[in-house]
Order: sequence, then structure tokens, then C-alpha cells
Amino acid sequence: MISFTARAARITSAVLCAYLQRIGSSLRIGIALSDGVIRPTLDDAIDELSSSQELIGATLLPLWTYDQITLLSLGFTPTSIKTLLHRFKFFVDDSFGGLVMNGAVARIQGSVISISDKDPAARLRSLRSVMSEQPAAFLVVDGRGPYFRVGTGLINLAYAIRATIVPCSAHATPALKIRGRAASIALPLPNSRIVVSLGAPIHFGLKQREVTAHDQARSLEQALVALSAKTLEICRDGWIASTGRTK
Repeated sequence: MISFTARAARITSAVLCAYLQRIGSSLRIGIALSDGVIRPTLDDAIDELSSSQELIGATLLPLWTYDQITLLSLGFTPTSIKTLLHRFKFFVDDSFGGLVMNGAVARIQGSVISISDKDPAARLRSLRSVMSEQPAAFLVVDGRGPYFRVGTGLINLAYAIRATIVPCSAHATPALKIRGRAASIALPLPNSRIVVSLGAPIHFGLKQREVTAHDQARSLEQALVALSAKTLEICRDGWIASTGRTK
């Protein structure tokens, strides 16, 4: 029997996907890599990202809860950008928001890595799967809170699978800010400009004992905050200068 939470999440996911499908063709997308420059074409960005991802192997792309719907909206555009999302997986948990995202990712034919906070055995199985698959995957790093904070779990996972962390940020303008009970999300509006930025890769080799996981989490947190601010600036002010597009 489906729980009330699962049923509500399924309905919410369906409504969200219907909305994103409706506005998808009106969205204008730009991808900025670590140099902060939007690529001339989406194909150029995808080729660069693909090459980088193949070189660095297992990759974790953390982003804030606030950004996840904006990132998801790329999967509803009629452009080749959708192929980018199909190269990556999405971590989802069994919270209400995680269930919503699980359904939405399925709509764009994406792949998920399910992490259970309620079933320790299932969580362990998922983590073992991650270690064996060495995936490239997006991860909402502040899911369940505290929001806009990075915990040590991501750092420890990166060490365990020898992953590279690539900070990620996604902004839309204009966008509707929706406040939840604990966190806010941004919902792109029709004709929004969207910029997705990927920061400089952070490579994890042998663990440096003199640098604690807590210190590295704070460093990553600062990198995400800085990348978010830069992405917002590009989205609002640098779009035309960077791409030659007109409003």
C-alpha cells in the first residue's frame, strides 16, 4: 500500500513535470565551465564536459537544494542539453523532496542512486553499489538541512570511491522562489535564462591526515557559495556579453 507521503510526492512530481514540459521550449540555456565563460554552443560544452568526465573517472557534482529544480528543467528542453543529463546519475533519498525528484528524473529517462535514511541496510547496499560503479552523479549536498551547509559525509564518500568533486550551481532568471517548511527552491518561469556552472575539480587521492574532513567540507562549502554568486551574476548580467544573445 502506497503511503500518503509517497502518493503526495507522486502527484507533486507529475504536476512539476507537466509545468516544466510546458515551458521547456522557451528556456534559454548556457553552460559555464570553471573558467566562468559560457560555451558558444551547447554541443561544445557537452563535448568538454564529457572529455573531462572521462578523464577524471568517478565524479560527484554537489549543488544546493535551492538549485535542483533549475538543473532538472534542462531535461525538459528540446535541445541536445538533455544528453548531458543522461551522462550523469542523480542521488535521491527517501524524503518527500527525494521522492519528488525520483519521479521527475524518471520522466526525463535519467538514472538515480537511491539512498535511504530510514533503512540502514538499504543505505549500505546503495553505497556499496556506488563504490563498485564509480558513477558521475549530481548530489544535493544540503538535503534535509542544515541548508547551505556541507557535511562531512560527501567528503568521506569521495575518499572511499576516489572520486573527484566538481562544484555545481544552477540559476534561472526570472525565477519564482518557493519557500518550503525548511528550505526554498527556485522555479524557472517561461522564457527564463538558465546558467549551469561547474567549478574547478577537486581531486581526492590519498587522505591527507593533516586536513580533516570537517575542514575540507568547509572549503567545499565556500567554493559552492562563491560559484553560486558567480553563476547568478553571469545569469543576470553577463549573459549577453558572454554569448552575443539578445533579450
